[in-house]
Amino acid sequence: MKNHGDRLKLDPEELYRKKQEALNALRIATELISFDTMVAALQEPEEILEETAKKIQEIYKFKGVCFYLVNEENGFFYQARCIPDKDSVRFEEECAELIESGVFSLALHKNAPHFTQAINEKEFILIHPITTPRRIRGMFLAISLVGKDKFPEHVGYLLTLILFFCANLLESYETYGYLKDINTKLEEHVEALGKLNTRLIKEIETRKQKEIELKKGEERYRSIIENIEDAYVEMDLNGKLTFCNNSLLKITGYDKSEVIGKKFSSFVDKKDRSMVLKLIKGLLKGKMSNRYIQIKINIKDGGSIFMEGLLSPIKDGDENLVGFRTILRDVTNRKFLGK
Repeated sequence: MKNHGDRLKLDPEELYRKKQEALNALRIATELISFDTMVAALQEPEEILEETAKKIQEIYKFKGVCFYLVNEENGFFYQARCIPDKDSVRFEEECAELIESGVFSLALHKNAPHFTQAINEKEFILIHPITTPRRIRGMFLAISLVGKDKFPEHVGYLLTLILFFCANLLESYETYGYLKDINTKLEEHVEALGKLNTRLIKEIETRKQKEIELKKGEERYRSIIENIEDAYVEMDLNGKLTFCNNSLLKITGYDKSEVIGKKFSSFVDKKDRSMVLKLIKGLLKGKMSNRYIQIKINIKDGGSIFMEGLLSPIKDGDENLVGFRTILRDVTNRKFLGK
């Protein structure tokens, strides 16, 4: 009864101490969450590991701790941070032993502290996966002076919580890295598109200016064509008239509505019609360029006149044939005088 009474006297103090330890551990774990706000500014993931190590050492004083992370390119674990640095080689040896004995693989299937005896048989190695719901991020190793039987149970639970936060921070860091790369590439694309857009705007402006100049040139050209005494005719590839000047209308007596859209050959005397069609076919095949023609044209009052000139191809900017043109002069008087 005496021993039982003594134990009852000690229990409240022990419970209070454990409660304080638990509250302190929860405070440390909560503070670790706030570290997430700094992830975007981090340069290396080791900064997360160092912060995590500080939080862990606040809830339990390990002799040394070491973090192994997964290399995303090959899936292997590599030593990312060891505290203190001088224990780096020892942890490499301990990790190799854990892998060879199968303890490392066994621990990956658990999400709780796992203890095994150290190589020196005087200390213990605590091994704990660093995981998120999505995947394994790494492994935490620590040198402990006590094994599972004497290790505080609540510290084990809080260690799991802290390492879970650590895993999520590492995942956030990786996500920020991906987003940063994507953002950089997007900025590069936007910049390239901006430059391309600037060039296109300049090209459009240049083209508009050229179109304006071309239109002015065409207007001057049409003005000249309209004021010459000779008849001027343009036709499409089928030989239909698409344009004529006023001189043609004055010479032949037709109205513009009676000329535009009609085949040029329909105004040519039957005797000369086959010759005109042959010349047009020759121009279509590219066998000739400018051809001199002397033809008899039927005019509106029923008579006819003799005209001569050059039949030439019309080409676009890409040197594609789009039609024909001819300037014809009335040589009826000369024809009769020649007779």
